[in-house]
Amino acid sequence: VKHWCQLGLLKGTTEYMNFINFIDWIGIIYAFVLVGLWIVQLVRLSDLTTIMKTGNTLVPGTFADDATRYQFFAKVDDIVKETHLFRTLLSVYPFIIVSRFFKAFSSQPRLAMVTNTLSQASIDIFHFGVVFASVFTVFTLSALLLWGQELEYFANFPRAFNTVFRIMLGDFDWDELHEVGRPQAYLWFWTFQWLVNLIMLNMLLAI
Repeated sequence: VKHWCQLGLLKGTTEYMNFINFIDWIGIIYAFVLVGLWIVQLVRLSDLTTIMKTGNTLVPGTFADDATRYQFFAKVDDIVKETHLFRTLLSVYPFIIVSRFFKAFSSQPRLAMVTNTLSQASIDIFHFGVVFASVFTVFTLSALLLWGQELEYFANFPRAFNTVFRIMLGDFDWDELHEVGRPQAYLWFWTFQWLVNLIMLNMLLAI
């Protein structure tokens, strides 16, 4: 509010909203979203409890009519999906909380050296990421065409992308790869290891 009064809405927001304050606001908004989802879950669980109280274990199918039975299973299905979503979003929250430590790091010279290095190298890392993503995508498409029909780990693009990433980290089964054909596997594997692992990743270290 102080920045808005002194500089106006647009300029004041631009002046105030640096990276640290942006992370703080993201953490606050994210926390409210999690609390809201938790409250919604409690309400749905209360509704499910109410439906369960209408059931009778002595009656075949527990509930007196098909409509109530359908409503019960629909509620259960919704609650399971929302619980999975809530746990997924909750798993991201620790990263948001930890990112706020960067504000404390900036006040300590030795800790700030790491964050400042990342900040100064961010532009070069971004441009490297564009080139790396392009090359990595080409190898993923090639792997999808080579092994997609025979191996389930290459059955579609997301699976192939994840599997190629695992190959980059050294987690692969060579016996499965060369079943398609040794020459094709040799060519793909050697070019991938030389270009991506030995050249491009070392370029990232040089940045």
